[in-house]
Amino acid sequence: MAVMWQVQQNNQATLDSKRAEEQRRFRSDLYKEIVQARQATHEPVVAMLGLLHGVLQQVDTTWKYPQVARSNPESMKYSSQSLLKMLQDCSAATGTLHRIAEDFEVALPGSDIFKLAFSVIGEEIRASWPAFYVAAVPYIPNELVPDDHVKKLLSRSPPTTEDFKAIYDSGLPLQTACIELACAVEDFIIESQNCLISEFFTTTATRRKPSSSEHVVITLDQGDRDRIEGHFNWRRRKAQEATRIMGD
Repeated sequence: MAVMWQVQQNNQATLDSKRAEEQRRFRSDLYKEIVQARQATHEPVVAMLGLLHGVLQQVDTTWKYPQVARSNPESMKYSSQSLLKMLQDCSAATGTLHRIAEDFEVALPGSDIFKLAFSVIGEEIRASWPAFYVAAVPYIPNELVPDDHVKKLLSRSPPTTEDFKAIYDSGLPLQTACIELACAVEDFIIESQNCLISEFFTTTATRRKPSSSEHVVITLDQGDRDRIEGHFNWRRRKAQEATRIMGD
């Protein structure tokens, strides 16, 4: 009986060891997938972060140096079509992160808070986009090539100071939402590190420390959940109200 009991114990220990190894491998693979998603989102998010400044600079340069725009239309980075492509790429990136947060909640307990965050920030980007697009489109070409689009653009009246201000003012909410997206992605990576792979190391990743209390750090801590959830639900109501007003 003692020998049989010992054999059973050894078998159970072997099974437990294999199960633990499989869990570690799964967590490691999941973290790799999250990192890959972050890398895929990096370029679209960075592009959106530089959009407002880039468009303003291009509009200013186009009318200050029209001969350059006419002779080298390829030097112009932004067009109405490229702006739409940037929005699509950013939306796709946000959707990928949203899917991971949704699909792997068992491995990342509480990750639905990131699903909420990515969803709300995506709504904010879409809600702030139309005003910026409408303000900017009259002063950028429809397409970057052929050059007749640039010629048509330069045949219009040049932008006034009020036009520049309209582009800037309408672009600020969009830029803010894109900054929030970049911060949320960083929080997701940090929480994933600490939840999935911190046992392999002797330290944990340090969370963001924003300069203002208005900026929320998203965590998987249950003690933070009500505060974070309330914050994003409030922002969702604001974005939905802004969308409703624009539709009226």
